[in-house]
Amino acid sequence: TAYRIGGDEFALLLPETTAAEARAVIERIAESLVDAGERAGTPLRASFGVVVGDGATTDAERLLREADAAMYEAKRTGAHIHFVA
Repeated sequence: TAYRIGGDEFALLLPETTAAEARAVIERIAESLVDAGERAGTPLRASFGVVVGDGATTDAERLLREADAAMYEAKRTGAHIHFVA
């Protein structure tokens, strides 16, 4: 499930997904953005902050804060994807 948080920020909820599966999904999304940009002649890049919950965590606000911090870490390092497991 995808949610628009505001501006150009989105949250993606992947229930019952392992860290490896989440990484694969995010990498496919990132590749799709790059490919679409190349076809349009406009470079598209995105930064992703990924937090993997333990399934028992119900504090969505905390998870969003952690994902936001991870996204800014991805931007800061130039990695474009930063995972917190």
